[in-house]
Amino acid sequence: MTGMRCIWHPVNICRKCQTCFISKKNSGTGETGSGIMHNRVAAARGRLLLYVCILSMDYDYHEAMKLGNQLCFPVYAASRVITSLYTPYLKPLGLTYTQYILFLVLWEQDGLTVGEICKRLMLDSGTLSPILKKLRDQGYIKKQQSTSDERSFIITLTDKGKALQIQAKDIPLQVGSCVNIAPEKALLLRDLLNELLANQSADAKGE
Repeated sequence: MTGMRCIWHPVNICRKCQTCFISKKNSGTGETGSGIMHNRVAAARGRLLLYVCILSMDYDYHEAMKLGNQLCFPVYAASRVITSLYTPYLKPLGLTYTQYILFLVLWEQDGLTVGEICKRLMLDSGTLSPILKKLRDQGYIKKQQSTSDERSFIITLTDKGKALQIQAKDIPLQVGSCVNIAPEKALLLRDLLNELLANQSADAKGE
């Protein structure tokens, strides 16, 4: 099947992906229209994404390799922009963004294992360990060996760590007011990104 392209990339989809094309039918008449619903893109390792595809010309790698045609770049750039918005509010508290999201996890549910925190933050233990050590040295958290599994360590907040939540309580509102996008679109974007992350995580487990 040729002549298909995805709205995310205005070029013809690769042959591997074409196996996933399904003709989009008119809900009233049942007739097949020119639109194509591309439900699953067979990427390098079978990762699942939702794309809507339309008719186009043959694959052109020059078009495919333009920065403006990538899905990855706006996600990457937006992540950097959003993260930078936290800096003015976190700096007075002596926190980095990664430390802040670690506290978000513990303020929501204290007493998690290191592995559980890694899973929630999608970080590996090598990245998380020095962050935990620094926060422990600063008196914000305690690290204790699990009584049920000697291989696991439990992270709990100290009184100082719990009190920090009150100091940081206005940060979501302050940062939210700096994001120039309609609230309903922000929620939709969050949900789509969470769906993408969930699909990637599920695919990784299946490898």
